Amino acid sequence: MKNMYAAVTRLAVPVMIGMLTQTFINLFDVAMVGRLGVDSKTALAALGVGIITLWVFGGALNAISVGILSLVTRRFGEKEYGKAGEVLFVGIAMAVVLGIVMAVIGYMISSPLFALLTRNRTVALEGAQFIKFRFIGLLPFLVIIVYKAFFDALGKTWVFMYVEIIMNIVNVVLSYGLILGHLGFSRLGVEGAGISATVSSFVGAASIVLYSFSRRYRTFGIYKTWKVNFRLVREIVAISYPASIAAVLTTLGFEAFIVISGKINVVTQAATTILTQLASLTFLPLLGFGTAAATMVGQNLGAGSPDQAEKYAYSAIKLGTVIISVLALVFIAFPQDVLRLFTDTNAVITEGSKALIIFSLSMVFEAIGIISSQALFGAGYTKYVMMVDVSLHWLVFVPLSYVLGVVAGLHIVGLWMSADIYVFLLSMMMLIGLRRGKWKLVKI
Repeated sequence: MKNMYAAVTRLAVPVMIGMLTQTFINLFDVAMVGRLGVDSKTALAALGVGIITLWVFGGALNAISVGILSLVTRRFGEKEYGKAGEVLFVGIAMAVVLGIVMAVIGYMISSPLFALLTRNRTVALEGAQFIKFRFIGLLPFLVIIVYKAFFDALGKTWVFMYVEIIMNIVNVVLSYGLILGHLGFSRLGVEGAGISATVSSFVGAASIVLYSFSRRYRTFGIYKTWKVNFRLVREIVAISYPASIAAVLTTLGFEAFIVISGKINVVTQAATTILTQLASLTFLPLLGFGTAAATMVGQNLGAGSPDQAEKYAYSAIKLGTVIISVLALVFIAFPQDVLRLFTDTNAVITEGSKALIIFSLSMVFEAIGIISSQALFGAGYTKYVMMVDVSLHWLVFVPLSYVLGVVAGLHIVGLWMSADIYVFLLSMMMLIGLRRGKWKLVKI
């Protein structure tokens, strides 16, 4: 068992660092926007709606990584290295096509979309300017996540970590200059956040593509042929589409959550924006253990060892709950200090600190739900995850947020109580799916 914990940790830690640095791009932008003075409240609201909106599109496209990781881990476990490389090449082609199409569509619909999402004209204007540039960044984002899925499936999780570190260095410099008007740049506010994040994504994509030409990966024959295998395209889509549907509908649920917070007041919406980003700070590192679970589950299923795959999944869950418990205690002990890292507006800090404590109480269950779902994704058992997550989002999370937050008048406390209930139910259902064991019978 100690060897399992060690193996999971070796895979998870680089992903955790990479995911934390990925989250830091948005968190740093929130911190910079939160220092725009009198404009910070509307700017934070615009940034929050913009980031969640981007998650809808990015999450849907990101789901192709689920199919790629599942297929590559199986082929790698079977020692079919050439077939694993072919999966990556097909994924690259899909990423380029989807990225270009969505960048064009997203850029065109940014303004009318924000007009529908908020009644505040200033929030709508600033949010549209931000997301136009982030839509352009979907192309390099997709390229990165396709390569990430490939390297993660091989157990080379540190590749993504280094790429994210490079991206963050670029983003920190540009965000500091473009958002606040330092380093000789014009003060662009929220628009500057969109530009800096997109530029850093292009730098990251270039870095990971260049690395893939390393001699050590020649055995996979990634670029041996420039012909796209459409049978593989169909396989990737078949595995990925449930994850894509789940990503869209659950992210829309979070979008509704942000919009509902705006029905209370702009301070609540600004605080919820920061809290949503803090929630992603806990969510993304857990994907490190989830990725480790998915990798080991897929590889062991490919090698014909389903029981070993299950043991790795539970090892990842145990480690993840320990790590997240420590972070939860920090949030509970120092809620105002944590929020002060992202804004100097006292009203937002006071409002958000109550909700941060409430959310922290559910973080252990968050760990169980996320890692279990990723293990099921690694096995290709994607339909179960989709059905559970989408149902809980739209039958529990969203309606309960409105009832407790708006109707019952509990405001931000009611909003985040509903989030706790959703997280608890999700963790129980994912754990049940893992224990039933039907995922062991999936053939891909």
